[in-house]
Amino acid sequence: MHINLKPVQSFAFLSSLFLIAIPLVTFFRYYNNPEIFKVAILLFVNLISVLIFLNSPREKTYNDIKHIEFSAFRLTIFSLLCLLPLFFFVGRSVQGYSLLEIAIFTQEYRQGVYSGSGIYTAWATQILSLIIFVILINNGPSKSLLVPVLVVVFASLILGLRVLFWGLVVGYMLAILKNLNGKKIILGVCSIFLFISYKYLINNQEDIALRDLFLDQLTRPDLHAIVKYEFFSENLIKIVEYFPYVRYLFGHDVASFKDFYIATIPNLNTLMPYVSLASGVALPGYVIFYNYLFVLAIIPIVFILSILFDLIIAIPKKHQILIKFLYSYLFIVLSIMLLEDVNVIYKLEQDIIFVLLSYILFIPIRKKSLEARVL
Repeated sequence: MHINLKPVQSFAFLSSLFLIAIPLVTFFRYYNNPEIFKVAILLFVNLISVLIFLNSPREKTYNDIKHIEFSAFRLTIFSLLCLLPLFFFVGRSVQGYSLLEIAIFTQEYRQGVYSGSGIYTAWATQILSLIIFVILINNGPSKSLLVPVLVVVFASLILGLRVLFWGLVVGYMLAILKNLNGKKIILGVCSIFLFISYKYLINNQEDIALRDLFLDQLTRPDLHAIVKYEFFSENLIKIVEYFPYVRYLFGHDVASFKDFYIATIPNLNTLMPYVSLASGVALPGYVIFYNYLFVLAIIPIVFILSILFDLIIAIPKKHQILIKFLYSYLFIVLSIMLLEDVNVIYKLEQDIIFVLLSYILFIPIRKKSLEARVL
């Protein structure tokens, strides 16, 4: 079985896994909840948004792709070196090296116990992940990326933050959807089970049913709890205080937006008794749009989807490697903001240094050619 999808179809399908599949599963899982009709309307809004995007006039194919020549050996060595600061950080933070101690460390890291650790963890996550994403979008998957990808996945799982390898998942999914076959489908299913088995460990929930654990991961945004609508309420105006950069004028930190927003959700302790901190709640951007704009949320959702698609089409065409890195980083942050957690938008304030550092570190990894030019 072979299914060939156009780029716009691949991107629409990938977006639908978050915009349509998650609300749909949430609706059927919590259909007895008296407030579940709000999720049904959200599902309708997202479905219309995807259909409008899919049928909007835009460039349908990748043209004039500028492949990147790089040394697989140098990239592999760089990937392994990125593990050294991570091992140093984990080694001094855990009490022992058993699976239980590692799981405890992972949970603590997820809860923000080790803030300010980016100097040790960013190498094997943000920097290496961005380099791999740029290569994936330009060249497609290859065996030469195996070790670097495993390094990013390993580091992300140790830290308990799957969002750290978001770029890899999106990059590979877009590449796979170009030419879908049975082998690739099986590989995807195996990856899902690998991910779920890891969640058994860090959650210490070996007694939970596999079906429930799978549904827990698929409905992780807890839409039944965070979806509400305050159509053009006063909170819509107040939310401007928490915008990137604007927040400095009001003395808000990165966590302030979630603290403010979570406080507006009624009965949160009842709906999400397992969450102790606002930072543990995922707030996808499409939910924020829906809660404050209702059906008008279609406008920003379609707008951002269009920007993301234009970025993913433009990246392979650019001659300048630095522009490829900037576009790639912007794509990753905006896609996470829309589909996973809006709080990542604050990374744009400070992580530009990681983009520049990733570009600088990639220069010795590249193979110079007549077609590939460095700024």
